[in-house]
Amino acid sequence: MNRSDLQIEIDELRTRLERVETEALPAALDAEEAKSCECGTNTAEQTPRRQDSQSRFHLSGETAYPGIQGSGPAAAAGLLRIRATVDGTRTDNGFLGCVYNAYRKSGNVTVLTHWSTLQARTNLSTGSEGYSIIVGHGAPGLIVTGTGQSVNGVAKYISASNITTWRPILSRGVIGAGLTLFGCEVAAGTAGRNLLRLVANTIRKPVGAWTGLVWCSNNSNVWGTGSFVTVSPGAAMESFTEEAPCMYSEGEEALQVMRLASHADEHEEVLPDQIISVQFTPVGNYPGLSDVKAMRAERSDALSVLQRIDLENPFVTEDKPGSVHTGMLTITYGSSYEDDQRTRTMKVFNSSLVQDAIHTDTYYYASPELQQLLR
Repeated sequence: MNRSDLQIEIDELRTRLERVETEALPAALDAEEAKSCECGTNTAEQTPRRQDSQSRFHLSGETAYPGIQGSGPAAAAGLLRIRATVDGTRTDNGFLGCVYNAYRKSGNVTVLTHWSTLQARTNLSTGSEGYSIIVGHGAPGLIVTGTGQSVNGVAKYISASNITTWRPILSRGVIGAGLTLFGCEVAAGTAGRNLLRLVANTIRKPVGAWTGLVWCSNNSNVWGTGSFVTVSPGAAMESFTEEAPCMYSEGEEALQVMRLASHADEHEEVLPDQIISVQFTPVGNYPGLSDVKAMRAERSDALSVLQRIDLENPFVTEDKPGSVHTGMLTITYGSSYEDDQRTRTMKVFNSSLVQDAIHTDTYYYASPELQQLLR
């Protein structure tokens, strides 16, 4: 065998090894992912709140076992083991890697990764654990199973719209007493309640999820907000459904000032008469997004759009939300001290949370009316 043939064989072996390592998600990658989730101090005891200043804080966290009622002490005592499978995408905002590492550190969780609904179910098909969890970015009535914060591919999310794809897969069941779908607002509204009912009937076990945002903090706390809703198989579709918690309600008073993150210690304050236009562009590809439309508004109409976001009260946190990226919001405004125009781009998540696209640790809550306006 000459040197050229030997080099070809070496290259082929290297390619095979890289493929195996990628599918197995080696510990070397885990350590790299952990860097972004272990860089802060533990302030998890603070009450969730909005801050006018840009001092960093962590939203309140409680347990690494979200949505399993009574599991905290039991899990801590080793009486309940959990089998969790996490969307393997690592190009999201850091939420997925943070949750993976938080579960990996626990002695009571077996944690695996998946890149499709089929692989998620396969990961939950065997084992002696007492409960199953699927972790992914979520929206009302939807959880992503392989594409991170965006939705792309009928085999990579679970919702009522693609039930013909996932029902044959999930009908094989999962281990344990029940299943939690851990993503933002998965259980919210009629769509959320309906999804839980459909999945519960399919796997023939109780299925639960949160109505509010779910988070992972830098100190490896993982938790949900709002209410945790559980639906048992065979349950009728209830007339009462619980909406996502309203974190911001727009008042009758017009927007007074828009506070934007800046590299300085203080926010850049933009007055209403400086706002020129706002443009919204949808992101993603799934049936539930088809009725969200692109829009552009100027001057007073732009103010009407921005009124639905709590732009006066940004909050800053390194914690990561598990929500779906639904669109981009670009705000054009005049400078207060220069004769020019500026733009600020925001990411919209589930129409309930807005993130500064440049200063990514700065967030704003949005009112339910924002979603109605964009439809």
